[in-house]
Amino acid sequence: MASIVIENLAKNFPCGRGRSILAVTALNLTLTDGECLALVGPSGCGKTTLLRLVAGLEVPDAGNIAMDGRDLLGVPPPERDVAMVFQHHALYPHMTVRENLSFGLRLRRVPPVEAERRVAELAGRLGLQECLERRPAQLSGGQCQRVALGRALVRRPRVLLLDEPFSHLDAPLRQQLRELVKELHQELGLTVLHVTHDQSEALAAGRRVAVMSGGTLHQVGTAAEVYREPASLLVAQFIGASPMNLLRGRLRQCGAGVCFAVRAEAAPADTGELLLKLSPAQESQLTPVCGKDLVVGIRAEQLLLDEPASDGAVPQSFEACVSEVESFGWHSRIGLKLGGVRLFAASAAAVVPGVGDKVTVFVRRESAVFFDAATGRRLA
Repeated sequence: MASIVIENLAKNFPCGRGRSILAVTALNLTLTDGECLALVGPSGCGKTTLLRLVAGLEVPDAGNIAMDGRDLLGVPPPERDVAMVFQHHALYPHMTVRENLSFGLRLRRVPPVEAERRVAELAGRLGLQECLERRPAQLSGGQCQRVALGRALVRRPRVLLLDEPFSHLDAPLRQQLRELVKELHQELGLTVLHVTHDQSEALAAGRRVAVMSGGTLHQVGTAAEVYREPASLLVAQFIGASPMNLLRGRLRQCGAGVCFAVRAEAAPADTGELLLKLSPAQESQLTPVCGKDLVVGIRAEQLLLDEPASDGAVPQSFEACVSEVESFGWHSRIGLKLGGVRLFAASAAAVVPGVGDKVTVFVRRESAVFFDAATGRRLA
């Protein structure tokens, strides 16, 4: 295992006529020894480029990558002790599973007896004992990805790079291989950088999650921090099975306190206004930006269709119309129409409303987060 420190990393790709595509820019990231970090972001945001830079398959235009304090600039890929599993398994089609697994060991002149022992041990761990004499064309997609994973692990690298290796597999198999990677990470003590565009996979795969867009990192934190406390509107919109509900508006005085007034065109038609009273903590943080355009973000599970148990505070509520209902078995996602916008609530209740029903929605205001509408930066 090894620690990785990335400082001010940048990579451009020329695209003709003197122009270039900025794939990675001023990127700083640290992976501690033995850590599994999930890197998530939309397609084309620079995730794979970052992996290729760490692996030595691309040369950075600026910045530095160090492993255990050793500068990797100029160090060829075979000498970096880094293994990479690609989105496509990229197995040698003319070789058997056994030969694919042992190929890297032969190149490193590992003694045949030791190589065979490692292959047999890892094949057993990956459930490939019955497939060792088959070729890739005779394997399922899940088996091919397990072989690709085994080919990377059999060398016993210090760093494992995963480039969306499960994206083409069905959901149960993705979960199975994700759990297998977690087990191997703990057993072998690997440092793992797992790239994915699936935010649910990212939240499940790593203790820490890094959110990337446009070649830059927007937030690095634990899965809970990134989900509950997004640092920007981009993170709030990207992370979560249901994107965070977002409403634009401004702060204004409401009696002795301060309220967030939702923009008129988004408010219910019958009242023309929707007010969210701030908690004392939110009020102290947001009072300096009174009068500025803000965006409030509320997760679906913070919109309740049943009145919450009384904690001494008056619950915030509003009326909405149910526009759609999606059942996921253990919970339902309820689409709500509120004036000119749509919101989503999550309900675990056995009985859910029907489309077209009018419902009262209760808001857990303490869990709301506020962003600057102009910059997208989180304010509270």
